Amino acid sequence: MRMITKILNFFMAAVLTTSTCFAMPAACQNPIYRRAYPNRCTDQSTNKTSHTALWLGGGAAAAGIVAIVAMAGGGSGGGNDTTSGVISDIPSSPNMPGTSGPSMPTMNAYDRVGYTNPELLAAARANNKYAPNVTQYDTIRAAYSLARGYTGKNSTIAILDSGDYGYHGTAVKNIAGGAIAPDVHINAYKIVNNTGDFIPYDNIASIIASDKSANIFNASWGTESQTRLNAATIKTRAQMTALTSASFINEMINAAQNRDAIFVWAAGNEGRAQSTALAAMPRVVQELEGHFINVVAWDNATGALADYSNACGVTKDYCITAPGTDMNVEFGIASGTSFAAPVVSAAIAVIRQAFPYMNASEITQLLFTTARDLGAAGVDEVYGWGMLDLERATRPVGAPLVAIDDNMMQPVHSARASGVIGRQLRSADLKFAFFDSFGRAFDASLNETIDFRPMGRAWDRMHDNSNDMTFGMGSFQFGFTNNSMLVSDGFLKTGGRDLMTFVGMRDEFDIGGISITTRARAGFTSPRAADDSLITEFSNIVSLGGNLDAKWGDWRLGIGIPDTIVSGDMNVRLATGRAADGRIQYRNARVSLGERRPATEYTIGYKFMTAGYINNPGDTDEFYIMAKTSIQF
Repeated sequence: MRMITKILNFFMAAVLTTSTCFAMPAACQNPIYRRAYPNRCTDQSTNKTSHTALWLGGGAAAAGIVAIVAMAGGGSGGGNDTTSGVISDIPSSPNMPGTSGPSMPTMNAYDRVGYTNPELLAAARANNKYAPNVTQYDTIRAAYSLARGYTGKNSTIAILDSGDYGYHGTAVKNIAGGAIAPDVHINAYKIVNNTGDFIPYDNIASIIASDKSANIFNASWGTESQTRLNAATIKTRAQMTALTSASFINEMINAAQNRDAIFVWAAGNEGRAQSTALAAMPRVVQELEGHFINVVAWDNATGALADYSNACGVTKDYCITAPGTDMNVEFGIASGTSFAAPVVSAAIAVIRQAFPYMNASEITQLLFTTARDLGAAGVDEVYGWGMLDLERATRPVGAPLVAIDDNMMQPVHSARASGVIGRQLRSADLKFAFFDSFGRAFDASLNETIDFRPMGRAWDRMHDNSNDMTFGMGSFQFGFTNNSMLVSDGFLKTGGRDLMTFVGMRDEFDIGGISITTRARAGFTSPRAADDSLITEFSNIVSLGGNLDAKWGDWRLGIGIPDTIVSGDMNVRLATGRAADGRIQYRNARVSLGERRPATEYTIGYKFMTAGYINNPGDTDEFYIMAKTSIQF
């Protein structure tokens, strides 16, 4: 009994103790949330999590394993062990972008990107600028972009209107710099004289040329005779030049090409099937393609195009719909395409903050692609691309991709990681960036992207997949085996089953008619990383394992520790986002592969039947029954 007690002691582990960690809500990083809930975002003391672990062991050759595991930092825990792995940042190579880029949109995972914290949404909708137009702003789902932290910061909208001296210009300005993009900068320009007449186009051209900071221009006006001209009647550049001026067109082109500016134009309020003549600009001035959006107005009361609004008509390919009826402009109520246009201008500022590396053509196409379809299916002559939608525009579009390097992307199908790689990556809780069809970077947790699979040791046992080649001299053994501890695929692909060299001891002795066999071995391997994998390299890996078997007549009992990594790590190169100039940024994370607690395997056999149970900490436990015998003829 004393020997059995010693043997059982080998498989005991001490208790893991964890203290509680307090911190502010993650939502406090959002400025909208902080303004709405200041009391929730005060500093709180934080207690770091502590872990205590100890190996207890004894008994024959297995004692050496226990000692080495303890020195390697082995710990203990239950099946839901969440002890963090060892990670250290490794500086990027000199040719990699090293400066920190703009904040990325934070999503929980690529398959949950539509989720937004309900408290953040409620805070956005309760804002004193949002609430007066809650119906209109909810139509474009502006609360979602606000809840995701985008407020138009670092963009400038030039309002070409009546300036701060007239009702119209002030109303347009209040919408452009209001609830949708509260942090956008507004430059208001007066393009009418004191009698209410428009100044010459050459003078407006000078204003466009002088504002070097604006990357969005809002034009809620038109000067042509609506009785004889509209977008469909303007068919040539010469016609547009005659209607405006050469300098006006040239300065618009300069702003588009040199400052990547976007012009947002109101479709007009005559209730016609075609927009105003100036809305035809990209049709006859090709340099403005991708830099121009025509806007028609929606009426929430009727659930249709406002009766006063011109339709998109021939501008449908660069036309979008936005609410413009009964807009609260702080000092009154206003309706018109004039007030739908600044809604779109503000939305562009939101996108420019969220994705500063996107150019004008990408931004306009994003807003069109993510608009909700209205009217006839597809792009139509009434609503164009449909209703502006900031929820769709601030989440990924298309199949997500993971960057292996600057020239290689892989679909983010769940990578299947082996027990060791999977457990250690999950423990490390790494963040990375994936990319949508527009090349936009979104932050996600690697944990929610990896399909963690168990080691499959039961399968190996049943199919005798150990492939050991063993040599012995007395109780000393050495040899080779194909090991699958570090097999994974997808964007975490490894080189496959690795050849492991091992050395060990094997002893046999009898106790009261019971045959006892003990084995212990240490393995050494240098795994390979695949070229198309986020895993770039492995260090040398050291593993330990051992078992104790007892046989009495036809009965067999066994208990053991399968090969367990006690030393070694791997390097994972992860994209973290894009810099403002569009370069993908990376970081290297060194992840320890030393396991905190080994698996334990228990077997019982009678004659040719064997049943086994494998306790895999942090993984799915395994149970198997098999029969092995030979037939002679």
